[in-house]
Amino acid sequence: MDSTPSLQQIAARALLPHQKLAVDELGAWYAESARGGGGAYLEMPTGSGKTFTAVRSLTPILPTRPRLLWIAH
Repeated sequence: MDSTPSLQQIAARALLPHQKLAVDELGAWYAESARGGGGAYLEMPTGSGKTFTAVRSLTPILPTRPRLLWIAH
C-alpha cells in the first residue's frame, strides 16, 4: 500500500506562519521570473518543514512548468 500523499492532500494541509511566508515569497519570485530565466533557493533550519514548504510552493506551477531540479544533501 502506497502511503505517499497526493498533491490534493498536500495542498489541503495548513501551512505554519514561516512556511506561508516562504510560499508567498516563492510565489512572488515565480510571478516575476515567469518572463524568463533564474531559479529559486529555499533555505530553512532543520525541522522547519523545507520539503513540505517547497512542494506546496510548487504544486500550483508544476502543471505549467514541468522542469524541476531538486538537489538535496
